[in-house]
Amino acid sequence: MPARAPDTAGATLEASAPVPTLASRGDRFLAVIVDSFVGLVVGVPVAIYSGYANVVFEGRTPTPAVYAETFAVCWGWFLLVNGYWLVRNGQTVGKRFLDIRICDYRTAAVPPVGGSL
Repeated sequence: MPARAPDTAGATLEASAPVPTLASRGDRFLAVIVDSFVGLVVGVPVAIYSGYANVVFEGRTPTPAVYAETFAVCWGWFLLVNGYWLVRNGQTVGKRFLDIRICDYRTAAVPPVGGSL
């Protein structure tokens, strides 16, 4: 079943808030592609440096320490690159590139960061 926009029946916008326009699925998909390439810039070297890539290509299971290191570095990179724009504008690099953003459909405001992640 394809994803649908949230049910906004009966929702009212604050008088001063502009009515947000939903981004197309194509724009959202392209934003994910751009964000993925930005993530690969660090993800691939981290996987090689940490030994994760070698272990996986050899068919072995990485140790929890390798998982933890890769997870921490990749999330750190994501927050370093996107954190400011997510908090300020509700955008990642890909969303900024395509001029779309995350917003609350009732108020058009940027939601708290916890709601964006």
